[in-house]
Amino acid sequence: MSSLGKSFLIYGIASGISKSLTILLVPIYTNLFSSNEFAVIDLITSLFFLISVISLLQLESALSRYYYEVDAKTLKIYVTSTLVFVTLVSIILATICIALSGIISNLLFDTSIYSKPIQIAALSIPFFNLFSVFTVVLRFEKKLVLYLIFVVSQVFFTVFFTILFVKFFNQGIEGVFYGQLIGYIIPIILIFTQFKEFISFKLSKSTIKKFLNYSLPLVPSVIGNWVNTYLSRFIMLAYIPLSQIGIYSASVKISSALNILQFAFSMAWIPFLFETIKQENFQPILRRIFIVSMLGIFAITILFSVWSDTIMNLFTTAEYLKGSSYVGIICFSLALNFLFQIVCIGPSVSTKTIYNSITFFISVITNIGLLYLLIPNFGIIGVLIAYFTSSLVMLLSGWYFSEKLFPVEFSLSTFVICLLITFAIVILTSYYTVSLIGKIIITLTIILVAGKFILKSQLAKEIILKFKSGKA
Repeated sequence: MSSLGKSFLIYGIASGISKSLTILLVPIYTNLFSSNEFAVIDLITSLFFLISVISLLQLESALSRYYYEVDAKTLKIYVTSTLVFVTLVSIILATICIALSGIISNLLFDTSIYSKPIQIAALSIPFFNLFSVFTVVLRFEKKLVLYLIFVVSQVFFTVFFTILFVKFFNQGIEGVFYGQLIGYIIPIILIFTQFKEFISFKLSKSTIKKFLNYSLPLVPSVIGNWVNTYLSRFIMLAYIPLSQIGIYSASVKISSALNILQFAFSMAWIPFLFETIKQENFQPILRRIFIVSMLGIFAITILFSVWSDTIMNLFTTAEYLKGSSYVGIICFSLALNFLFQIVCIGPSVSTKTIYNSITFFISVITNIGLLYLLIPNFGIIGVLIAYFTSSLVMLLSGWYFSEKLFPVEFSLSTFVICLLITFAIVILTSYYTVSLIGKIIITLTIILVAGKFILKSQLAKEIILKFKSGKA
């Protein structure tokens, strides 16, 4: 567990810097772009994130699954085959998107003027996917410092060139996507010299077939996750003005600070999980991690909800402040997604990844149905209800399947109690004005209560004991 803590710390720093890119750019975007333009940027970014993960085919997950099961020579073939296949698929999809950029622009915005930003975004697809595969190798080789440098350089170059193109070269929306493109290209060129030892001149069709057998059933779940997170923006286009979508998008960007923890944890969790399940009596370890993680992530959710108006005022302009009432529910939904990766391990461990797809399909149907039912009457509030409900459905259905495939017996009763308490506080603080004194009292109470339970947990005691004995 100490290895999990160390990895979490390094990945926390790296992902904290990486995911903070979204937040760091919010003040720039909200000051330089109207809410309409902000919505355009967010919609194009969301669309090409989907296309990127589809072209990746979840092959990086397959590489992760089999990474520790082969010798060094075979591993080179695995890595090279993955890189080549992902690159070819990415180039094909990028070319199609560039050719159809005018049509895509007209479908989304009823104008072709955004075809060039779409073309630039399409060029980023191969580089985004190469970046994803490289990070897997660095993680599983436990080259944590190199991983940190790789991620930080990507953030630095993206911010630098985005500001350069948008503010100084007056490239507007196009400048945002130029910054993203160059932000991936430079780190990949710099890091490629470190990958000579993982490159083979031999490709393997059998490797790709083996990896696809594992990864393709995961693709629908990834698409489902995208649907639950991003589809609402595209449905809103039919019912809500672009400016309101921009305000909602800004609140999502602010709430995505919670993704820093989720991403950092997932980077450390996957290697740790597959090492831990080889031990006897591993279930208590996983159960303790779940309790501590749940208390921590729900406490952070409450704090975000309590201080949402202050945070929005700090990072955005007056035009976007209405979005502060959305932050709490968005963070709560992200917290449920965080817990999903802990309790829903059964399909991955048993390699029956089809159950992930079933879980996400259930969640997606719930989300889409609620979006079309609620948005026409309730607007963005309907989006929030749909997002939270589908996240909860995804967690509970995934939990059910996981326990059938790989029993761990996580505590459902403890989860329900914590869920209800957090829900009540989030709703109250999101839609009722809380004085500064009230915010301080709530903050101190949450920190003291959650901190007390976490520090008294068996997991915390074990980690502290290992640090004292010098074994951590």
